[in-house]
Amino acid sequence: MCNIMFIIEEIEKHKNYPFLDIRDIEQYLMAQKYWLALLKSVLSQNISQWQFWLPQDPELEGSAIISIRDLAHERGIIIDQQCVAADREKYGQEYRPLVVFLGTWEDEEDSHIMPYLKIFSRISEETRKQADWLLRHWIDTTTTTDEMNKIIDEYYEKT
Repeated sequence: MCNIMFIIEEIEKHKNYPFLDIRDIEQYLMAQKYWLALLKSVLSQNISQWQFWLPQDPELEGSAIISIRDLAHERGIIIDQQCVAADREKYGQEYRPLVVFLGTWEDEEDSHIMPYLKIFSRISEETRKQADWLLRHWIDTTTTTDEMNKIIDEYYEKT
């Protein structure tokens, strides 16, 4: 955990932090590195259960910056980086620096359905703490989707 927090702190010193222009490949890769470090800190001993999932493409609008899944426990995580200025213009007072919901992914080959936690977030100390809290609940394999929806509702009540 200590080494991972060091990595996050070093990323935060980068000249382009908090990586608002993810169409720029350097900023995209730094944002991806940031979210990967956060996921590693949350997953810690359980990291071997998780694998990369959907392909990432900085040129593709709406492409996840990082996504992972745990097939044994049938759950996934998808993280998208927000562009703060554009979001404030688009959503005005409705803007939130971190938006989260549960979705379901249906595998086209075998029609298997898997729930996933989707986080849209800008990078900041505040959103890192919020994402960490949400992710820790989701990776707990005893947390059901109904319970996670209640946790998400609690998050929205607090923010």
